[in-house]
Parts: sequence; C-alpha cells; structure tokens
Amino acid sequence: MLRAAFAALAPLSLVTAVAPGVALYVAAQLISCALRGALGSVVSVAITEVSSDRERARTHARFGMLSSIGSAIPLGLAAALGERPDGWRWIFASLGASVLLLPWIWRRVPETERFERISGGAVSERARLGELLAPAWRRRAVGLVSVSVLRGAAIGAVGFYAYHHAVQNVGLSAGLAAAVFAGGGTLGIFGSLAGAALCERWGRRPTQVVCASATVACGIAYYWIPAGLGAATPLLLALAFFGYVFGVSAFGVADRLVDTELFPTRLRGTYAGVRTIGEAASQVLQNFGLAAAIAVTGRIEVALAVFAPLLVVPSLALFWWVTTESQGLTLEQAAREEEIDTAAPL
Repeated sequence: MLRAAFAALAPLSLVTAVAPGVALYVAAQLISCALRGALGSVVSVAITEVSSDRERARTHARFGMLSSIGSAIPLGLAAALGERPDGWRWIFASLGASVLLLPWIWRRVPETERFERISGGAVSERARLGELLAPAWRRRAVGLVSVSVLRGAAIGAVGFYAYHHAVQNVGLSAGLAAAVFAGGGTLGIFGSLAGAALCERWGRRPTQVVCASATVACGIAYYWIPAGLGAATPLLLALAFFGYVFGVSAFGVADRLVDTELFPTRLRGTYAGVRTIGEAASQVLQNFGLAAAIAVTGRIEVALAVFAPLLVVPSLALFWWVTTESQGLTLEQAAREEEIDTAAPL
C-alpha cells in the first residue's frame, strides 16, 4: 500500500500541472487526496509496528518533523514564484519530481514483521471491518473516529485560512506571508520532540488534551492580531503561527500513538482507514461549519472564536472517556493483542 500510493502521487501531480481545465484538475486532485490519506494512515501504522516500545514515541516525533519539513516545500515554492498566474502549475510539476525517489523507496519499504506473523493465519482471515464494532473495540473505534471529526474540524478551521488571512485581510505581501509561515513553522516543528517527551512523561492522553487545547488557542489568537502595528504585525503573526504549529506537532505525536497502540495488528490498518474517512468528514464540517459561522457573525476571527471551542471542548471530553493510557505498556498490552473474549466491553 505504501509503495502503490507513493508511486501514483508523482504522476498525478504532473497531470494536475498540465490540466487544461477544471475537470481534469479536480479528478487528479481527488485521487491524490485519497492516496495521501491512505499513505499517511499506513505510514503511521507501519512506524508503530516496526518501532521498539521504548523508541516508538521518538520515532513518531521524527516522522512528524520530516512531514512538516516536506509540507513547507510548497510554501517555499509559492514564495519563490511570487504572483505568477501559472505558479500553481510549476508547484505541482516540481512535486512530480518525487517520481525519481520511487526506486529507492521501493527497495526500502518492506512489510512489517508483525503483519507478516499474522497474515497467513486464521486470525487475520476472520478480521473484518465489522470487528471494530464488536463489544471489545466498539467504544474505542466509534469514539475515536467521532473525536477525529470534531477535533479535526476545530484544529483544521483555525489553520485553513491562515495564509489567506495574512495576505487578504492583514495585507501582507505573498513573500512576507510566506516568511511568517517559514519562520513560525520552522521553529514549530520542534513541537514533535516536545510531544514525544511529554508522551513519555505525562502519558499519551494528557499530552493530547493539553496540546490540542493550546493549538486551538494559538490558532484563534492568530486572527485577532491587528494589521496596523507596522513590523510588529508580522512578528506577532509568526509567534501565533509558531504556537499553532508547535501544538499541532506535539499533539500529532500523541494522536498517532493512541490511534495505533490501542488496536491489535489485525485491526490496526483497518481502523487507520476508517479514521482517514473521519478526517475527510472533519474537513467537510470544518469548511461548511466555519462558512456558516462567518455568515452569522460577519467576521472570521469572531466565527473561529465561537466555532473552534464548540467543537474541541466536547471532543476532548469524549476522547478522555473512550481511551485508556498506553504509556509504559508493550504494544501487545496496549492493543490487547492477546484478547480472546471480544465480548468484554472497554
């Protein structure tokens, strides 16, 4: 799955770059979004399965940092291309160059040993999507997917219009806005290391709750920074964006650990796929919900100050109720890998 998704993304980026109209552009991007979602969920599962119990949090932190660095590449390209009307085509064409990495990736992405141990046995043959709704896993699975929808919409909403807000509402140039993102975002990615440390010291659950709350708070503050402060405006925007990225990075480590540690090997990838669908639903809620809030309040900063807390507060309470702490446990213990009585509720 990792190999196939990675192999298809580069050609789709090239198709997007040369798309003559909206139809082909949308088709290529729809498939790309699906593959990116699959790639992200499977990578997270694979990292958990190949990492030792002591190194799992740190490995996810390194993954988070590298992912953040990769996500900054399009912003850098956007800044370099300035206001060119065809700049988006050059960005997608440049990202299509990742096809050159395919031979290297193909040789270095083996199947995980945990999956290989069960892939030929009767247990894996019985594993079905519906097993996530069995009494042993139902509260975890349904609860965590519901949390991902609510919390994801809140966190996504405060970040989605950040670049647009800096340019269109505050009045920064495209280059200065990119510099704000580059400065705050570059320092913010070190939140992954903080997240790993907190996961091992506080635990996965408190790290998620604290860091998700801080992320939303910093994201909301970003939109309340006024435009008429001279050089202080971009500096304050960079500071708020740093807090947002730092929180997202720290929260992301705990989030990936919880999602992959609390399910057994035969269901880990299945749940990850369902969780990806939940993330897609969160984007729908984010866009339409925030649009409705803006229509009612008339101002994006007011809409976010109302919309985001209304979603994130109940999501964190639900998260605490449906999860158990996995800090200090082996993957088998946290995931109840040897669970036999699937009728025992969590």
